[in-house]
Amino acid sequence: MLVDPAAYICGYGQLSALGVGFYPVHSDKSPAVQGRLDRAATIDPIKISFWVESCHHRSFAARLLRGSRLLVVDTENPFKHADRIGPDGELFLGSLLEDCQTTLPPCPFVQTASGGFHRYLVVPRGHRIRPTVTIWPGIDVLAAGSSVILPGSRTEAGEYRAVRTFDECPIPEAPRAFVSLIRKAQKATLSHSRRHSVCSDPFAEVETSDVSRRQWWLLFRNRVFRSFWRRQGKAGDATDSAYEYHLAKACFCCGLNHRQAESVVVNWRRKHALDRDLRQLRRGILPRAWSEVEPWVERWNAELAAADELRRATKTSNQILAHMSMAESPHTPALVATALGLSRECIKKSMQRLAKDGKLLRTPAGYRLP
Repeated sequence: MLVDPAAYICGYGQLSALGVGFYPVHSDKSPAVQGRLDRAATIDPIKISFWVESCHHRSFAARLLRGSRLLVVDTENPFKHADRIGPDGELFLGSLLEDCQTTLPPCPFVQTASGGFHRYLVVPRGHRIRPTVTIWPGIDVLAAGSSVILPGSRTEAGEYRAVRTFDECPIPEAPRAFVSLIRKAQKATLSHSRRHSVCSDPFAEVETSDVSRRQWWLLFRNRVFRSFWRRQGKAGDATDSAYEYHLAKACFCCGLNHRQAESVVVNWRRKHALDRDLRQLRRGILPRAWSEVEPWVERWNAELAAADELRRATKTSNQILAHMSMAESPHTPALVATALGLSRECIKKSMQRLAKDGKLLRTPAGYRLP
């Protein structure tokens, strides 16, 4: 028997009509599905019923798919972090609206587990909004390519609670003045980052005890890594976990181990003044990043080892052939090893390979050139 998705997913009807997919999440807000979120997220009642009945998931997130007009304004609680006071997103949002002499219409209103708030709006037709983290102090804009935890979900920090439900208030269209304000701020942020991207020193604020300067240089040499490091140009999931996930994959692909990848992500958190759980990084993000790139990295390491072995074998073979060209009588591997100063076992295997390839002839007295 199929369950009603609306019984477990708040706003299922309105959100699914706006190009949104749904997927279950773990208590640390990481996806409880495999693969790309744009493919895993769905509105299919059969799949949602399977997640609820067979997998016993009760916490869900909405994935704003490409072309979705949904806009979520995320304001941060200033007391979100226990060790410091952050920006008050609600206070700053009120000041912005007052400055541009506009107000937001009544909309679905959700209190997050950390004490912040989510406002659900619809982008007017003809306008395009990009997801942007910290577009203003304490304010994030979640649009197509982002994910948002839905009310009724429970995480390690607490429960997401609907202050004004989707049933009480349909999702309204965002005021055009507010949308223009967002677009103007996004353009200003993008142009400022482009002006400073070339001249900035990438090693100025990084720790080099675990990761050498050469390894940092190899990382920053990659254009994609530089973009993720600066939190720019990510068209998909723009959450902090998504950035850390892709940074970790880049580290593994550059040959770094788990401890070094953790050091890189911790440096990234320090650069952007993020206070995030280290346990989630060690137990969730790093293992999943490694599991995705492990086959490629292992194959790459095997190919490098094979190429190195081939170079070493070729070099030894050349030395053997050069020595045998000057020898007047057959030589045994022991004589060649003594003359060249190499391992007897290595010389023996190399001469056997050369004999197999027809470059040496094996005689009772030893090897000689054909």
